[in-house]
Amino acid sequence: MLTRFSAKNFGNCVKLFSNFQRNFSANDKKKSNKKGKNNKKSDKGKGDKPENLAVVLHAKQDLKMETKPIAKIEPKEVLLAMDCVGICGTDIQLWQKGKLGPDVVKGPLVLGHEASGVVCEIGKDVKDLKVGDRVAIEPGTFCRNCQVCRQGRYNLCPFMKFPSYPPTDGLLQRYFKQNSDMCHKLPDHLTMEAGALCELLAVGVAGARRAKVKLNSKVLIVGSGPTGLATSIVCQAIGASKVMVIDKKEDRLEMAKGFGNMIMPLDDSDEKDLNKTAKKIHDCMGCIPDKVFDCHGSQETFKLAIRSTGWGGTCCLTGMASGNFTDFPLMDDVMRELLITANFRYCNDFPAAVAILANSKYDLLKMITHHIEFDDALCAFDTALKQEPGTMKVMVHIVPQGTNNPKEKKSEPKPVPIVNAKGKQFMIFQRKYPEKLFLLEVVLAIDCAGICGTDVHFWQEGRIGSNIVTEPAVLGHEASGVVWEVGFKVKHVRVGDRVVIEPGKCCRNCKACRLRRYNLCPFMRFPPFPSVDGLLQRYIQQDADMCYKLPDHLTMEEGVLCAPLAVGVAAVRRAKVGSNSKVLIVSSAPIGLATSIVCQAIGVTKSHSNWRFAYRAALGIVSQGKYDLLKMITHHFTMENASCAFDKAYKQEPGTMKVIVHMVQRNTNNKNVKKNSKINEKRTGSAENMSVVLCAEQDLKLEPRPMPEIGPRDVLLAMDCVGICGTDIHLWKEGKIGADVLNSPVVLGHEASGVVCDLGRKVKNLQAGDRVVIEPGKFCRDCEMCRRGRYNLCPFMQFHSCPPTDGLLQNYITHDANMCHKLPDHLTMEEGALCEPLTVGVAAARRAKVKLSSNVLIVGAGPIGIATAIVCQTFGATKVMVIDKKQDRLEKAAGFGNMTMALGDRDGREYNKTAQKIHERMGCIPDKVFDCHGSQETFKLAIRSTSWGGTCCLVGMASGNFTNFPLMDDVMREVEITANFRYCNDFPSAINIAAHCKYDLSNLVSHRYDLAEALCAFETACKQEKGTMKVMIHMLPQEAYNEKE
Repeated sequence: MLTRFSAKNFGNCVKLFSNFQRNFSANDKKKSNKKGKNNKKSDKGKGDKPENLAVVLHAKQDLKMETKPIAKIEPKEVLLAMDCVGICGTDIQLWQKGKLGPDVVKGPLVLGHEASGVVCEIGKDVKDLKVGDRVAIEPGTFCRNCQVCRQGRYNLCPFMKFPSYPPTDGLLQRYFKQNSDMCHKLPDHLTMEAGALCELLAVGVAGARRAKVKLNSKVLIVGSGPTGLATSIVCQAIGASKVMVIDKKEDRLEMAKGFGNMIMPLDDSDEKDLNKTAKKIHDCMGCIPDKVFDCHGSQETFKLAIRSTGWGGTCCLTGMASGNFTDFPLMDDVMRELLITANFRYCNDFPAAVAILANSKYDLLKMITHHIEFDDALCAFDTALKQEPGTMKVMVHIVPQGTNNPKEKKSEPKPVPIVNAKGKQFMIFQRKYPEKLFLLEVVLAIDCAGICGTDVHFWQEGRIGSNIVTEPAVLGHEASGVVWEVGFKVKHVRVGDRVVIEPGKCCRNCKACRLRRYNLCPFMRFPPFPSVDGLLQRYIQQDADMCYKLPDHLTMEEGVLCAPLAVGVAAVRRAKVGSNSKVLIVSSAPIGLATSIVCQAIGVTKSHSNWRFAYRAALGIVSQGKYDLLKMITHHFTMENASCAFDKAYKQEPGTMKVIVHMVQRNTNNKNVKKNSKINEKRTGSAENMSVVLCAEQDLKLEPRPMPEIGPRDVLLAMDCVGICGTDIHLWKEGKIGADVLNSPVVLGHEASGVVCDLGRKVKNLQAGDRVVIEPGKFCRDCEMCRRGRYNLCPFMQFHSCPPTDGLLQNYITHDANMCHKLPDHLTMEEGALCEPLTVGVAAARRAKVKLSSNVLIVGAGPIGIATAIVCQTFGATKVMVIDKKQDRLEKAAGFGNMTMALGDRDGREYNKTAQKIHERMGCIPDKVFDCHGSQETFKLAIRSTSWGGTCCLVGMASGNFTNFPLMDDVMREVEITANFRYCNDFPSAINIAAHCKYDLSNLVSHRYDLAEALCAFETACKQEKGTMKVMIHMLPQEAYNEKE
């Protein structure tokens, strides 16, 4: 956690807090016999001590001030004279209700746990503190011997004695003893009130660490109370790019704004429509947050927090919710692969909290709105309870305020650094749509534009040669686009044509223009020279004869590359390069490479008569297709990220060539042209594309489909084996799955293997005849999720068999070559189709961070459950146990080397008793639990069976909202609740596991059918009679493409 903070904030903190590493060694140090170590230091300078007055809770709403005996310290403890104690929401809840979660007040209890104090006595083995030290007190005493303590997660210690939690007395008393390593020295410039605020900041640090907040995170905080503000300050210190706080209380939001946060007020209507409120939050924030904290703790705020979290993000419960949650929207969030977690107290977070407090640019003491003397402590509780406008943190002063605060020193004003005012302003703003269209002009919708060196030079220097930028100018001159409007006399292009744009407008009347050397026209208006806007805009107006049609087989990006090629053509023409010329080109930049390609093209071009028109010649070279010019493009950016594109083009890091900015979604205007190739009917057996089509709910038919067209980067596959998944059955029976509803006929199936029978012209990694495993789905490759390497969460994903995208239960499909994975020679095609459920297991194990010595419990012994078990064994799990009600499936799971346990009908009702039964059977408490069944009952059982600080992962696809969700109990144990949605970059690992598995994976297949029997196959998979596991449909005769033994 500390490594993620800026050096500016932590430069001095390493020195300040280097002594805070805890020593958990069982061997005590040698005893010190120095005199005076055990003498108590009196407040009056004498041997006597004042009485230990304390705020004691006797019962519900029965709070009294009374005297307590002064505790006797042990060798490693210190006695503290308390100075400031803050009142927390948990203190108020204990006072009002007499209980907090499972902790019930049964006898007199001292409240308070947010405190600072002064050391007045030290034990004989204490070395790091001395009498008189001012300290922030980390509350709690843990055993230091249990498993979680040894793992450094002492906040989850089952033997933790936490002050003010029954029956352990809190800190609202004059004297309190604590272990010396839980007392953190305050820097000299911090007040005692600031020391008491360290506990709040430690909660924020723990939450940010738990949610893995990092540089550039977008953070939303629900609740602007003290914990919410502390969390926001921590997130800013870590480097979050945006932090927004939302609440209903305007006064609290104003304070949050004063700490540098964005704010948004909520009203009562916002709790009714969560989707609408989440959209409102995203619009106000200007992005979708990837880290969301609920610092309020009600059911409504937690549901809103979850709904507001971005795809693949983390939602952390920091506020202490009470009771079970009803109508929990789990299904929607599983589809977005959220991590739902919570932080319970803190662990090794106080040093970071003290460091943030010491170096914060904000005055955090403004959080304290009420200062109350110790004698009026009961009034302090009333003030904290009423929460009148303006009330934030209430602080109780045990001694007169300021007694132990450092004396103020007048310091000389610090020099203010001078900031260089010469900045490069880069903005995206609206331009007017071309208003007047002349007879021979066209309006073009720009598709993509390349960034040239002149654009970068303009951006960096504000000039190029004698041309100086004096007013806002649109950059860019390498572009392709689509004709949007045409002038009255334009004949050679029409609306919808894809064109390459030759930039510039010449006068057409001067001598240079008449000699067809219009590049030398003295009146040339060439973008992006000042007063002439360039092409980095959505719409431009251009002369129609300066637009050249793009052949159908070329992409829009290749159209952009015509610009550097045209420069090469002009240079070659100028240098009079011939077919026998020996050419040296200095520089391998895009212009250099383009020139080299043109020079090579000279030797194969029969006629150079058209080379006076550089763009036509460039287009001809690109059309030949001899070279894959797209390799010159190394970076793609959207228009919204144009500033990043310029930065990338300027830095010229290794591997950077041409940077392209896409004005519309990539490939929007590219055409897929059918390649002139015949399907090898001898290889595939048939050229008819029979498919299993779901026409409507429970209306499954076998009918022919058109042969698919193959794109440049696609392969044509002859399908061999396709497994029937539970999602196929669900879609067949219900006509929908989650948010995907069947509105038109769709082909089912997504677990498949096949044989390559034709290739696109740009496919290099495969060849005809290769046996492959098919990774289903097509993603955009351009959105934020794709760029982050989490393409399974791509909002534009077209996943096979999820309406409206056709699945794989057809004779032939075309698929992206990169999503087809070669099958090792010794694996059968059936085992290839089984790689898909195995990949689900890999994704789940990776998501739950299964590792060597993990103890794994799997709820559900279906194909996904057994596949997950096999993966966990491969990852090195010490114990893997599978539980289910079906005895035949458990026998199958035992055959794959797993422990098993049968569940009875009553086990789904008494979760605590069933969890205890599982732990006893397993011989340990599992730290990784997978629900591969997907019902509400199994998921609740899975969570309850998970150990303290463990992970519970939902793999089975549950439906509907969950009711009576036991969230509070799991928050107290800091269980991570997550799910895996499909898979991402996991197929190679799954194939490798299948290739080296010691078990016969084909044993998972219980039924095999031919394509003509597809309807029977679905009936068998639906009935789930005894012994039924995976049902496999063979599109070709069995063993047709299996390697000979």
